[in-house]
Formats: sequence, C-alpha cells, structure tokens
Amino acid sequence: MMINLRKYSWPLCLYTLTMLLIYISYAVSQSLLDFAPAFIGVTPMERSMKLMLYTNSWTGIGFLSLAGLRYLAFPKAPPHRLNYALGLVSLLSLPGIYAGGTFFMAFLALFMLTGGAFGAAAHYHTARSVPAELRGRFVAVALTFTVLIQYGLTSLFGTPSPGLISLIISVTVLIARQNIPSGRKTATPVCSEREPAPSPIFIGLLILLTFLLALLHGASDSLAVAYYMEFDESLFRDVPRLFFPLGVLAAGYLADLQRRKFLLPVTALTMLFRLINIFYFAHEGNIFFNLCFDYFVESFCLICYIVYFLDLAIRTDKPVLWAGMGRAIALPVTALSANLFGAIIHDFSMGSFLAFYILCLGSLNILFYNERFRERLEILPWETAPLSGSVETAAIPLRVTITDTPGQHLAEYQERYAFTPREMDVLAEILQETPTAVMAEKLGVKERTIKYHIANILHKTGTQNQPELRLLLRMQSCKQ
Repeated sequence: MMINLRKYSWPLCLYTLTMLLIYISYAVSQSLLDFAPAFIGVTPMERSMKLMLYTNSWTGIGFLSLAGLRYLAFPKAPPHRLNYALGLVSLLSLPGIYAGGTFFMAFLALFMLTGGAFGAAAHYHTARSVPAELRGRFVAVALTFTVLIQYGLTSLFGTPSPGLISLIISVTVLIARQNIPSGRKTATPVCSEREPAPSPIFIGLLILLTFLLALLHGASDSLAVAYYMEFDESLFRDVPRLFFPLGVLAAGYLADLQRRKFLLPVTALTMLFRLINIFYFAHEGNIFFNLCFDYFVESFCLICYIVYFLDLAIRTDKPVLWAGMGRAIALPVTALSANLFGAIIHDFSMGSFLAFYILCLGSLNILFYNERFRERLEILPWETAPLSGSVETAAIPLRVTITDTPGQHLAEYQERYAFTPREMDVLAEILQETPTAVMAEKLGVKERTIKYHIANILHKTGTQNQPELRLLLRMQSCKQ
C-alpha cells in the first residue's frame, strides 16, 4: 500500500516542519557553543557533548510538557491559544539565544522546550490521523523531507538565521493551531476486540526497550565520535549525511511489514554491525564507508523510538502523553549515555561492552518474539490473518447459522489455527456466547487478559469480532 501524500498532506507538513524546527535548533545550539558557560567543559568535544545533553533533556521535557499543559495546567484552554502561546515563547527566546550572555542557557532551554512540545503535538496528530499500516512509511517520508530541507538550507546559508527560524515557528503554529486536543474530556481509545487497550506490562516493556536501546545507542555514538574526531570534521557535512534519509526510508518500510515484526531484530543487528565496524574495521581508508553506515544505522533507532509509541498512543486514554514518549525517553538517555561512556571509554573493555550489548538486545528480542512470553505479557500475536472473514461470511447460508454447532469441532480448530490451551478455553466460552466478565470469573483471570486472548483468536482466524468468528466456525463445521 502506497502513501497518498495528498490525503495526508496536513499532518505531513506539520510533522516535517516540527522536526525541521528541532533539527535546526540542535544545529544552532552547536554553532553557538562559544556562548555556553565555561563550567560546561574545557575542550570543544567535552563542551559539545554536554551541550547536547542539555538540549536533548529540555527537548525531552518539552515532549512531556504538552501533556502536562493540556491535562493539568490548562485543561479548558482552546487548543489554538495554547499553540499561539508556545509559538510566542519560542520567538521571544530567539533574541536571548543569539545575544548570548548570562541567560544564554535559560533562553536555550525555553526554545528547546517549546520545540519539544510542538514535536509532541505532531506525533499525536500522526497517531490520530495516519493508520497503523502506514505509520512507518509516513514518518520515514516526513523525516526524509526534513533532512533534505535542512541539508539544502545549511549548504546554501550555513547556520540558519533567526528570521528563518521565526518563519518555521510561525508556519508550524498556523498549521498546528487546532492540533492540541482539549483536556476537558479524557480521550476515548481507538480500540476494538482485535486491538484491545495495551496492558501495563506491555507499556512497561516498551519503556524498558526504548531506555536500553537509547542507552546502547548513546554509548555507540560516543565510540563513533571519539573515532571520527581523529579525521577531517568536514566529512560530517558532506555526502554521508544523505545516507540518513536512505536508512529512514528502509526502516519505515520495514516497520510496516507484518505489524512491526522485523523492525526490532533488524535494528539490533545493524547496531551490532556498527559496533563491530568501529572496533575492528575503523581506519582512515574506510572513513567514508564508516560514516555512511553510521547515518544509515541511526535512522533505524529513530524509527523504533517513534512508531512503537505511535501505535501505543492511539489505544490509550491519553494519546497526547504517549505519542511522543519514545522521543521523550530516547533524547536525554542517548545524550546521557554518550557523556557517561565518553568519560570511561579509555578504561572500558570493548569485549565486555559487546557482550553486554548482545545480552540486552538479545533478551529484549526474546521477550518480544517468543510466543510464550508474548502471551504472558499480553502482546498480540504476529500471525497475519489467513482468511478474510468479511468475504467468507458474506456467502454463508442462513441455515448454517441456525443448525450447526461448532463446539463439536474444537480439536480441528486447534490444529488448523494453532490455538494455545488457554485460547482453547476462551474459544469454548466464545462459542457459548459467554460475556467477557463471566469468562474471566470462570477461568480465574483478569478481564483484560480475556480480551487479549480474544484478540489473539480473532487475529489467527482473520475475523473482526466474536459474532463473525462464530459464523466462520459454523461455516467450517458445516463443510466438515
């Protein structure tokens, strides 16, 4: 399925402009490194890494601040007024950033915070308006536009001027003026029997995944920067940077295959290859290849941080909070990890680091892809629907729905659809049209767990709800 850019032009513009604002903010903060206070560091490398930690942390706080403003501080404020207020704060912060001086860091914090808030709004609207099967490619296309625009601007004009940044902020505010939802009512999750609300265990595992991935991402960034600082820094501004959008497009397409099934393991493998490349194949003759590969790999991490939480957000009652949570966690953790690992890089065993890396991501992959663990963690199965329930059931004769008793063929259903023992218990209750609450009481589990088993059964049979499932099984029992 291809993305209809015209249909999604509004969220695409919003996402692209917001990410452009954040990316340019980082470029500006690094170009004004000399304005930073002396206590940040002595060497240019140390100052750059610590300033990155500072800006990343405030941007991450900005992602979370939108939910705080909407749900806690200003629940009754019209959405467009909150957008205008954030835009005004950004514009007023610009003169203080470029002027430098005593309050340079404070103005920079305000600017990064408002940029993060607009980023949270863009992520929320993406989750709300773009269907799950297109989100990976949508984010990839938006980020590709962002990087290409930024590459063109910096190639032509160098560091963006305050006027250009003000223009980006103004256009973003105009596009996003109705984007932040009202906090007066709790949002209704977009859930169905096939996509129930996420369990707390799954949310916790997703946060842990993002934290560990960002931790390892930052450590590998520290290794890469320490290596590249030995060579010509101008390489960072040349062709290798264009491999980032290539990686984003590849990762976005991969994310949409079989409901994210391949995204995490491929990301883990590419990051492992990156580390091996730095440890064992890094020398001056390979510098161009090393840089291209680094930009390509980092895009996979970024897509992971984004799309998993976009999927989660729309199934919760606070989508504004969760839509940008992946970025809110990853930004400060990556920078903190890079700074901490950079301080101990000379005293650290590379073999131990590789072993730790493989252990962490290997464990997370087992949790995400082992079916037994997925059932315990209440994560939906990977199986694609083998049948189209709506097509099949449309041709079922009325007499089948009245006379057949599919409960007599449970063993055949288990063999055909590979149901687990617990799913068979739930299926038996579904065929008797037992209410969900009563199923939970009879089977001695929580009602949320029953809903996840029902969702698993529906996914495996390709049906959309319980009546359609019963109809399908009646048809099959009639044929037998």
